[in-house]
Amino acid sequence: MSRTYFLCFLLFLVFFQILFKKWVKKLGSKKHIENKNEKYAYKTNKRRKYVRFELGDWVRVSMRKERFPKQMRSNLMLRGDG
Repeated sequence: MSRTYFLCFLLFLVFFQILFKKWVKKLGSKKHIENKNEKYAYKTNKRRKYVRFELGDWVRVSMRKERFPKQMRSNLMLRGDG
């Protein structure tokens, strides 16, 4: 009796493995990834305010120190004159 359960369990594992391989193949397909990226972009940009800058507009740029090596940081720091 336990042998039949074991054979059923093996068949289940093989069937599950086949389904899992198909699912992974579908998940990695280019079309699926592009579709997911479009959904993420739609949800992210839903409440985003569109701002258009013209030539000569003043904008504030904040640069974090950890994004630049120490040698470059001195060139990017604010400087005063006078």
